[in-house]
Amino acid sequence: MEQRTPDRGKSNGLERAEERIVDSVVGRTPQEQRIGDVERYIGLFAGGICLVAWRSFSRPFVIFQRQCQVNRDASSSFSIFAPLSTIGVMSNIASYQGSPSLWGGLGGELVVIGMQGVSENLLNESRYLPKSLSDVTGVAMFVGHLANRCVGFLLSSPFYAASVVQSVQSHVDGDTPTVLNCIKSGIARIFGWESHSRHFVPLYVTAPICVAYSLLQYCTETVVTACINRFTSLAHTGDSNTAESSILSVFYPQLLSGTISTTVSSVLLYPLQTVLHRLIVQGTQTVIDNTESGLGCVPVHTTYSGFIDCWQSTIQEEGWSGLYKGFSSLLLQIMLGMAIMQAAKLFFTQFAQDIQTGRQQ
Repeated sequence: MEQRTPDRGKSNGLERAEERIVDSVVGRTPQEQRIGDVERYIGLFAGGICLVAWRSFSRPFVIFQRQCQVNRDASSSFSIFAPLSTIGVMSNIASYQGSPSLWGGLGGELVVIGMQGVSENLLNESRYLPKSLSDVTGVAMFVGHLANRCVGFLLSSPFYAASVVQSVQSHVDGDTPTVLNCIKSGIARIFGWESHSRHFVPLYVTAPICVAYSLLQYCTETVVTACINRFTSLAHTGDSNTAESSILSVFYPQLLSGTISTTVSSVLLYPLQTVLHRLIVQGTQTVIDNTESGLGCVPVHTTYSGFIDCWQSTIQEEGWSGLYKGFSSLLLQIMLGMAIMQAAKLFFTQFAQDIQTGRQQ
């Protein structure tokens, strides 16, 4: 059975989890049925909280990662192999500009998510452009599903570009980006209203790269999630419909598969993301934080003519490691995700035990 990624809606595995929990309360007393309902909703709620926590707490690492990616003059070895030093630099940035600077551009990210969701839901009205993989029944509908995703990625690409610029922009002047700024900047990119330098890369160049990157990311996450869900479903085929089986053996693997799939896609597509971000920021007269000391700021000066030129120039001038600048920040995000997943596992285990105790009383 085909699977869906956790951040795009319920997966088939999660639906099976709900079915198992509903089946487990059939024929029980009203109190036992209430326990089953609590079991299901708290499991879903806890999973959502974990994903939101990961996105929120990892935001400073995402910002610093992007700043390293677009900083051509930064040291590659420092930003790739020194995660502990990265924390020190980020601490200097927070001391120099204030802690809110490490969460800049978060509103812009919400705009991008909203744009994708609206476009996908509108196209989903056509049965030939399904939003969900679970609705795909043939090759034509699979192509339509990918087309649905591509349209969403395309419509959100100017706002994604605006959010990237917002996130890497230094806040040394105290100017905090807002959601409205992101929307205005995204619209300006569409119509070419913003005033930039002559090296600015127009939307018709960055948008196809953004769509390709997002589509590869989606496909990678879908495949990895499907493999993990398949493995966990086989591993727990013989489990009984107990609280521990339905909570710990289904909800937690679904949450874990989402984290692992995001990590795998981020690592595999990191060089492509670096090139994309460099092209997006080029010519926008953006000033970023000093990614080697955390004190002061530096301008971004690049003159790439397109994707191929950026890729080749980065390798020739900075080596292959230039495509992985800021990778240490990604490692910190992965470690944070692992810590949150471990905390989630402890919660699900304790919650399953409490539910089982409540049933026995």
